[in-house]
Amino acid sequence: MKAADASNQYTLVVDGTHWGPRAAPMTAAAAVIKSDADDFEAKVRMSLPRDMTNNESDFCALILGLAAAQQLGVRKLVAQTDNDIVVLACMWGMSVKEPHLYVYRHFAVELFGCFESFELQQVDKKEIEGAKALARTVG
Repeated sequence: MKAADASNQYTLVVDGTHWGPRAAPMTAAAAVIKSDADDFEAKVRMSLPRDMTNNESDFCALILGLAAAQQLGVRKLVAQTDNDIVVLACMWGMSVKEPHLYVYRHFAVELFGCFESFELQQVDKKEIEGAKALARTVG
């Protein structure tokens, strides 16, 4: 995987997803890092425990993508997810119903500091289709 050009702005699109039969569901996280400025694209994905909630898998996808972007040398990043709870918890400190989600929020917010500029946006589901499709290739 080639290193990112630190002067360019990158977009990180993330999704945690569940699919498959109810008796044996699959859960995975995926992230796509891209920049139109230099035709750059990097993809990462990982399998997750089957009993993870949607919110947990979306937080994991964000953390996975942030860590990958940092390793690639990205300095300017706009991250996108369709999960409003992830955005509200990370950007606005909204309380979460599940106490263990605070750990995920903490890791994500710590990683925000690795970037010169960072923004987290909630987007429509159609905007994250590439990450969702990538996540479904795990397993």
